[in-house]
Amino acid sequence: MAGKEFVVDKAMCMCKYGAAPGKLMVTDNQFFRLNGTKLCASTMTLGNVIYPPGFGICKVNQIGRAHV
Repeated sequence: MAGKEFVVDKAMCMCKYGAAPGKLMVTDNQFFRLNGTKLCASTMTLGNVIYPPGFGICKVNQIGRAHV
């Protein structure tokens, strides 16, 4: 499997609009594991796939708000 990259459950992710890193939650695969322990993500790992609390406060929601 030289040259291939894999992303596993609880991999650290960062959103450019988020305030903190989040951890990936693999939801579509319960069988394929790397090193016998970590679930492997696939191209079908879609939707709300970040463990709570997610990326923290979203900077996009802050843009355009009037400051009080």
